[in-house]
Amino acid sequence: MPALSFSVTTQRGPLHELILDGRKRQTIRKERRTPIKVGDALTLYWKQRTKKADKEGEPHLIGKTYAVEVQRLRLKDFIRSGQVAQADGFVTVAEMERFFSREKPVDFDQWYQIIKWRYPLGEELPEPETPVEVVEETVVETAPEKPAKNPDDAEVVVV
Repeated sequence: MPALSFSVTTQRGPLHELILDGRKRQTIRKERRTPIKVGDALTLYWKQRTKKADKEGEPHLIGKTYAVEVQRLRLKDFIRSGQVAQADGFVTVAEMERFFSREKPVDFDQWYQIIKWRYPLGEELPEPETPVEVVEETVVETAPEKPAKNPDDAEVVVV
C-alpha cells in the first residue's frame, strides 16, 4: 500500500486541511520505480517522518483511500496549467512553479504522476466498489422413476 506524505503549506493553507475538507483530491509525484496504479490503496500522512511530539496537535494519519485516476506527464506538460495548480492546492501557477523549482537544475523532461484519490477518506480503508456477484448454474440429471426407453428423455433441472 503506497504511502503519500504531505508537509507543505500553500497560500490556501496546510495541505492536510485541504485534503481533509476535500479541496485537494490529488497529488503530483515523481514517478516511482513501481508506479502507482488505479485501484491501489493509498495511505495519506501529514509530515510522516516528523516525530508526533513535534507536530503540536496536527494529525499524523490524514486518511486511507484508493487511487481513482493516474496520469503520467512530464513536468513541462503541466507546469503552466492553472487547473492543475488549483487542484493540487496552489493558488497560482507561479506558486506551483516555485514549488517544483526547488530542485536545481529543473528537469522539465522528468516524468511525474498526477494521482487522484477517492473522497471522503477514512481512518480504515474504505470498502472497494462491490464486485458483480457471479451466479453459477448447475445442471443436474435426475434418474427417472421408471427406466426411460430413450436416454434423451432424462429430466434436466437448473438449481
